[in-house]
Amino acid sequence: MNYKIQGTGVMAGPAALLALVLVLAATVPATAIENLGFVVGVDRTQLAGDEPKDFSYQQEIGFLVGAVVEFGLARDILLSIQPGYLHTRTGIAYKDKDLGEKRDSLSLDLDWIVVPVLARIKSQNSVFYATGGLDFAVGIGGGLTDGQQEVPMETFIRELDVAALIGAGIELPVSRYLLTIELRYRQGLLNLANDDLADNQDGLPARFRLAGMQFQVGL
Repeated sequence: MNYKIQGTGVMAGPAALLALVLVLAATVPATAIENLGFVVGVDRTQLAGDEPKDFSYQQEIGFLVGAVVEFGLARDILLSIQPGYLHTRTGIAYKDKDLGEKRDSLSLDLDWIVVPVLARIKSQNSVFYATGGLDFAVGIGGGLTDGQQEVPMETFIRELDVAALIGAGIELPVSRYLLTIELRYRQGLLNLANDDLADNQDGLPARFRLAGMQFQVGL
């Protein structure tokens, strides 16, 4: 079956996130802007929650792309705002009782507008850095697919999510630019399941979050 997000009020979410970014940017003088750039990367997400009987969750590869605006807060501390697009993909396998083995059954694909707001702390040699903060996300589309049926998803998935981010990376000069290579962990903080999901028996628990690793490269 193919569940698709068709939630109402989706435009209000990105507008609220945009307002948040503008407020954050307005609190820092324009002269404090240190870096402007972009990032691309891959995402390996998995559902985190109680697995229903005979089901298990599997990480699959999604992707992300976004912009980067960084403000200097102190000598080695930057406020990094990274609005962008994130596609997460999670596999859900079920146990075939006749064969006694697990098979891929469902694929949960979700599309998000994301606004990570991070503190980036550089090391003394300015090569290595650590980063951490929150990722504000609004669901704009996606579906739960097994290739046979299609059922509206708006009653199952909440459109808003907040995740904690923590990571580390390196920063290397390339010509006039700075190349960043970063590995981070993303842990959802909110239950994404709508109240109506408690009656669903298709592999999604009544409570779940998204969690996984992200690898990204930026200029």
